[in-house]
Amino acid sequence: MSSSLTYFNNETFLDGTGRGKLFRQVQFACQSNKTEPCAPMLTNPEEKTKKKKHHRKAEVVCVDVQLPLPAMIERNAPVFILCEQFPEKYISQTSLPVLHWSKYHGRNISFYLKDIGYFSTADRSDANRCREDFRYLKRLIYDIDDTRQLKQLNIEFDLNIGSAYLNPAEPSTSLDALLWWISRHKTTVVNKKGRFIFDFVGWRGTIRKIMSSLFNQETDWRIAVIRYRGAHFFHVVHTETELAIEFGQTPIEKRMCYWGHKFEDYLCSETPPLFPSPKKLFSLVNLATLGVHTLLYGSEIDACTKDSIIDDESDDLQTTLNSTSINSKLKKKRTFVEIKVVYAENMLELHTSTARKYAKWWSQCFLTGIEQILLGFRNEYGIVRQIHPLLIKDIETRARTWSSSSFLAFLSEFCAFVRKTITKDYFDDDQHTDHLRGLDDETFSNYAKSNRTTRIYCSEATRYFLSQLSAYKHLSQFYSVLNVDQPLTIQNPADDNSSVTVTCFGAGHCPGSLMLLFEGLHGTVLYTGDFRLYSHQSNRHRVILSKKRIDSLYIDMTFFEPSIRQLPQREQACGKLIDFIQQYQDRPFYLKTSARVGYEYIYMSLYQHFATPIHVSIEQYHLYDCLPQVQQALTTDGQ
Repeated sequence: MSSSLTYFNNETFLDGTGRGKLFRQVQFACQSNKTEPCAPMLTNPEEKTKKKKHHRKAEVVCVDVQLPLPAMIERNAPVFILCEQFPEKYISQTSLPVLHWSKYHGRNISFYLKDIGYFSTADRSDANRCREDFRYLKRLIYDIDDTRQLKQLNIEFDLNIGSAYLNPAEPSTSLDALLWWISRHKTTVVNKKGRFIFDFVGWRGTIRKIMSSLFNQETDWRIAVIRYRGAHFFHVVHTETELAIEFGQTPIEKRMCYWGHKFEDYLCSETPPLFPSPKKLFSLVNLATLGVHTLLYGSEIDACTKDSIIDDESDDLQTTLNSTSINSKLKKKRTFVEIKVVYAENMLELHTSTARKYAKWWSQCFLTGIEQILLGFRNEYGIVRQIHPLLIKDIETRARTWSSSSFLAFLSEFCAFVRKTITKDYFDDDQHTDHLRGLDDETFSNYAKSNRTTRIYCSEATRYFLSQLSAYKHLSQFYSVLNVDQPLTIQNPADDNSSVTVTCFGAGHCPGSLMLLFEGLHGTVLYTGDFRLYSHQSNRHRVILSKKRIDSLYIDMTFFEPSIRQLPQREQACGKLIDFIQQYQDRPFYLKTSARVGYEYIYMSLYQHFATPIHVSIEQYHLYDCLPQVQQALTTDGQ
């Protein structure tokens, strides 16, 4: 089941209903500076190298900013734009009230954290640009623990250098990079029952966004949720208000964003590049236990300490997962820090007890197990002359307008709300996978390959479908076809004197679905599977089976409920669908199907009535190569 959760700041409630996907394309053009400075070379002309030199000029993409910046920068309050996905008078059937933070304060919610992996990526939305290494992990060139040395440093970091050539943007909200890591460690993060060992998946920024709902009165948010193999996947879908803020940034706001990235380069390199590369990220994979909930999320890391030991060969995910000591392995090897730049002269000017931005700093570090922030104090010209560490526990103890317990309590309550609201798994691109579970398991595949006598019995249509689907194609040599109404005796490979006779009947659920009748020394068993039979089919089965003594009956039926007394016939259901479409013939219709097959009667009925084929993907079209009567009702032509 897929859903989207939306937080409305003006009505303070979280919505847990709604279906579908929201696609948005936003175009935004940066204004170029009218007086373009001479663009520097990105390669050093004096550097001697055997490689061929490529001199590429950097393009000016940002408007110049008049310095010094005013001490009090006027920020326009964001204009709240109503979410287009929900009407103005929309009332949710399920909602979670967001109370004042003090109502959650004092609740004792346990929180345990482990770092179970890492990866580097140049684009979070492109799995092909991910590597499981430390290539993008930066290392501080200063000792963060030596505060005396930090105070004596004679530095003057100009954060404006290169600002004309980079317009930093927020990283993609795509989960592709995180899913790439999960797929690489599938055998470790999936249990023997095929379920994930965690309940929620997302980026740390998404978790922090949820936590900040306690005091964020300016913007709303929208998070799409899909449940798969028992885990809920969080994906941020920007609201209209967020998009207006992002693409309405002033040149000053863009410059201040650039300063943060530039400051990281100064702290991690003796010779920083002309301008930073904010897309090149190093991320930890954290596994956290929040009360009864388990969360897996990726966390971007700014840098590690100077004395951190980086060695990927000694990392073992299974050992880390089995470790009872929190961060016992990784903490000995490397310590991570957060890097921030603030407008102040020293620590005394920081209002950590009341300013809400420090709550965001705390949650950002707490969720990753980071204990220190390295601060840079800048002036109105964007010059940093002093750096100083700030302990996370100091921020927490000084807080007066929020508390750590309130954040954790609300996050726990939110997770419980999601699990209560979204209870069914969503299967994409499958063919009734509830009946195929285990066939794509690596353990089963290895067993079949090592035991060549293994056979997977199915109908001819099912054999064809499975041979076309990538998840089951590798088992093609093991499929054996069962013919309808023809008994087949299967010998027990472990006992020559033991056998079972199998007779299959059409189940009518989808192409290739069968009822199975087993007859052997231990009795007769009828396994129905999912079925949907016409009256004449049901009567036929009754005549045949009446001659058999059924010792055990296994019924698998979606609508086997006392409250459901009658099911409409397929003709009636398709007739209602045709009537509905005829009311809006000038509009395109999208048929949302939850499985790869099972909708053949609908396809053929719509084609016969409207004389218009149904547009499907190329893969879906060729899936019906074995059923030409269905394939004629389909087309790959989008027009």
